[in-house]
Amino acid sequence: MYKTAWTGSASSLPSDRIKPSYSNTSTPRNQGKGKGKGRETPPPKSKQVREIESLLNALRASNAPIRDPKGGCFCQAREHALSPYTPICRSCGLILCILNSPQYCCPSRTCLSSLLSYSPHAKESLLHQLESRLSETLAKEAAERERVIEEAKRETGAFPSLPGSSLSSASGSPASTRPSTPQQHKVLSLNSKTKRVIVTTTTTTMKPSRPNNEKENEGDLEEEVLRVPPPPSQVTFAKGKPDPSRPWKNYRDGSVKYVSAAKEKAKKKEERKQNKKAKGKERADGGNEVQGS
Repeated sequence: MYKTAWTGSASSLPSDRIKPSYSNTSTPRNQGKGKGKGRETPPPKSKQVREIESLLNALRASNAPIRDPKGGCFCQAREHALSPYTPICRSCGLILCILNSPQYCCPSRTCLSSLLSYSPHAKESLLHQLESRLSETLAKEAAERERVIEEAKRETGAFPSLPGSSLSSASGSPASTRPSTPQQHKVLSLNSKTKRVIVTTTTTTMKPSRPNNEKENEGDLEEEVLRVPPPPSQVTFAKGKPDPSRPWKNYRDGSVKYVSAAKEKAKKKEERKQNKKAKGKERADGGNEVQGS
């Protein structure tokens, strides 16, 4: 029987002999089986949120007040801001700056009392204050993110947004941190002497942009807080009885010898004469060497 391309499996056309290629497209059912693939990554925490959370964890974990391992700060709010939680020690009256955390005791060596011992409910009220402050900060940051996303949507208009566009970058998707492929640019130039066209290809590689949380962490590491050390334990004083004939005598640096101005001028004049003689002798010796050569 005569077979054509429509009647039999075998075909006489060359195009029908090419095997069709099937693309392995994944179904939505297979996509949902992976653990955590469909979940959105939470936004990075800001520096203020991390500070409040660390202070909350430290207060909850502290049962008895201990000394600050960093030694605290004795600037008395002159170098740093006043502490919003414990601005003063209720026992010794030391003014505390923001570097003195409330979970530690007073940094003074003669006091060492708890900064939250003035009231039995001081710790609970401070925890409640920090929790409310944390919730307010998180709400403000979430509202700011929503505002940025809505503003990006308004800028895109009615056109559909593609992956990796400004909308996806505003929402903090990982597409914005993906490194870009190197781009090649061709430049055509004409040689004035040979009248030939020269093609020059240049490749530019863009550095991938880092997320904001990495930049904030680097900024935290670069910041060095200068703490004011405690005052010395010993008071410097002058040893010895004052001399009535010399009431302005310096007893700290020891005895001082007086040198008259006339003797000092004569000494400097003698030194200048010696320097001139030494220079003249060097010039004479150098001239003799040149004549002999």
